[in-house]
Amino acid sequence: MSDIAIVGGGINGLLSALTLAERGASVTVIEQGECVREASWAGGGILSPLYPWRYDDAVTALASVAEPAWPGLAEQLQHESGIDPQFSAHGIAHLQVKELEQIRRWRARSGRKLELYTEEKLPHWPSGMIDTALPATWMPTHGSIRTPRLGQALRTRVLQHSRITLHEHRPVVGLVRQGMRVTGIRTEADTLMADHTVLACGPWTRSLLSPLGIEVPIQPVRGQMLLLEGAPNVVDRVVLMGGHYLIPRQDGRVLAGSTFESCGFDKSTTRAARTQLQACALEMAPGLAQARVIAHWAGLRPGSPHSIPFIGETTLAGLWLNAGHGGNGVVLSPASARLLGELMNNESPCVDPAPYRCDNASLAGRDQEVLS
Repeated sequence: MSDIAIVGGGINGLLSALTLAERGASVTVIEQGECVREASWAGGGILSPLYPWRYDDAVTALASVAEPAWPGLAEQLQHESGIDPQFSAHGIAHLQVKELEQIRRWRARSGRKLELYTEEKLPHWPSGMIDTALPATWMPTHGSIRTPRLGQALRTRVLQHSRITLHEHRPVVGLVRQGMRVTGIRTEADTLMADHTVLACGPWTRSLLSPLGIEVPIQPVRGQMLLLEGAPNVVDRVVLMGGHYLIPRQDGRVLAGSTFESCGFDKSTTRAARTQLQACALEMAPGLAQARVIAHWAGLRPGSPHSIPFIGETTLAGLWLNAGHGGNGVVLSPASARLLGELMNNESPCVDPAPYRCDNASLAGRDQEVLS
């Protein structure tokens, strides 16, 4: 029997396990397949909500805690696991933005370092990028991380930890309920009892909650990505335009993303998405005209209303959620894991936990619009 069982071996699940184990708990992580092979692996790894001024203040609050934590966390994981997650603070540029007053208000309210360019080019703008980029924003301290390598580092660290047990390829088929309390999980092979159970299984969270009478508005949202060959003097920072983005990798290649599709749990790729993503990439970076498409894949984000995650205890004692981050699961994960640990240990929370509550009133009050 463990103190805590965590269902889901993505970045949020593994980071939650490490956070709780460091507080002294014995933790068991159950993953239906391989760790960090779903949304965590498929995502681009931008360490900011894509257009941060468009998000609810609840997302901004978590991002304010998470973003400053990334440089130290990446360095710590590399030191402890021997795997470099390739954190890069190369900055983020948003091109052809329209909501200038909204951006200014968000900047003043959030205190973020954001420069707004309306007449002059962004600093050190590569020659292979689009010329007509204004108005534009520049967030010089932000960047990205290579999510598959981050996942490998987290998995290695979890396996090293004396208070964490990891089980992969063990699908969870249900939860053990005794009255108004959840006391464990049932897999296809056995039952694991735990004082507390945390669901960090992204879009699969809903299927485990529905049999208990808890309806949580988390739905799969497919995102397709391309990996392109790089080119000299083209993409040297994260660039967003028209809802799409380019991310430079340390190996010289470039990620191009992404689509936002409601198609259930279908992770297949489509020719239409490939054409769309390639066209958007070339519009942003004409210097990639000769860049070959190396890979094309898809993942499923856990879409939730306004992309506000569910973090906290449900109406059933002992059952907790850390799920529903939309496309912000990676960037928000340090803050989400920290908040979960604080709530489970009755500590002062790093942010107001009210927007992320999982009780019936909060679930019923959430708008049913699902965003990435």
